[in-house]
Amino acid sequence: MNTQLEHLCSLSKKPVRRVIGLMSGTSLDGLDIAYCECSEHGLKVQHFTTIPYDAKLRSLLVSVQSKDSVPLGSLCILHTKLAHKYASFIRKAMNEWGITVDEVDVIGSHGQTVYHYPTKEQTSTLQIVDGDQLAVAMGVPVVSDFRQKHTAVGGEGAPLVVLMEQALFRHDTFHRVLINLGGIANVTLLPARNRQSSIISAATGPANTLINEATSLYFGKDFDDQGSIAAQGTVHPEFIKALLHDDFVTKAFPKSTGQELFNLGYI
Repeated sequence: MNTQLEHLCSLSKKPVRRVIGLMSGTSLDGLDIAYCECSEHGLKVQHFTTIPYDAKLRSLLVSVQSKDSVPLGSLCILHTKLAHKYASFIRKAMNEWGITVDEVDVIGSHGQTVYHYPTKEQTSTLQIVDGDQLAVAMGVPVVSDFRQKHTAVGGEGAPLVVLMEQALFRHDTFHRVLINLGGIANVTLLPARNRQSSIISAATGPANTLINEATSLYFGKDFDDQGSIAAQGTVHPEFIKALLHDDFVTKAFPKSTGQELFNLGYI
């Protein structure tokens, strides 16, 4: 058997797998890095950090995210460049935590979503950050392209947070409802384990993505720190009413969306 396949097979048999998970959302504030122990008993987060993006990298990501027209050369280069940026960020975090590569079994890389296009017929979604480049740069197996895998089996590729929520928050006897306010808001209904009900998870509409864009346009800041700007404002009832009657907001579950719909042009 190929030595790499043998290595993957051996990892699957380990009672506890040590995993580094990577996530960068639509806010483009930085790379979230978590070092976790995963087993049949659940998931335990040992270390966590967020390494901020500098202004140049964030500007490059903004130039390709949810845009109808993007130079393919720029997108291609960024796909590879981000993998090596991620590798440098991971090494920095590992040095701070006192962890060596030998203590990492696998890396899970969500990638950076640049376009998400759900339709009734088939959802298309595109994430960049070359998983193969990252694997070679780190010398560790990399699992990537989560959203594409979900759409390939008929899902919408989002929200994926339900996988983590199920592992961490599902209760034996209590039902739970979880709300996640990322760039896009989503809700998850976690029925108790002693019930046969299905888990339901879907996007509900915009959250921080519109706040961040407005804060950048009108106040020259990447985000509204601690909600201090919003705290000085007043509610606009007519706008809220119009938003709540939007076709997406009233659409039945399952559903997903992104900045392709909810952006300043939409406002």
